Amino acid sequence: VVMDLPPPPQLAPRDYAQWQRYLDAADNKAFAVAPGGRFAWRAGFYRLEDAQAAALATCGGSACRLISERDMLTAR
Repeated sequence: VVMDLPPPPQLAPRDYAQWQRYLDAADNKAFAVAPGGRFAWRAGFYRLEDAQAAALATCGGSACRLISERDMLTAR
């Protein structure tokens, strides 16, 4: 169940609302985070690969990693 996905540990409590917005967003979406708490998510793309690329680019840094795609946690 999507509502049961906990926010990533890198995310500050003040940003939990963004995690919920990501979970509520349309499919073909991705959420990226960096160890220091920087994050970005993008949704509503025609292709998952485009959402992944946009989330990583917006997160802005080589330390950013995808942690969720299409409401599933990833191992990246």
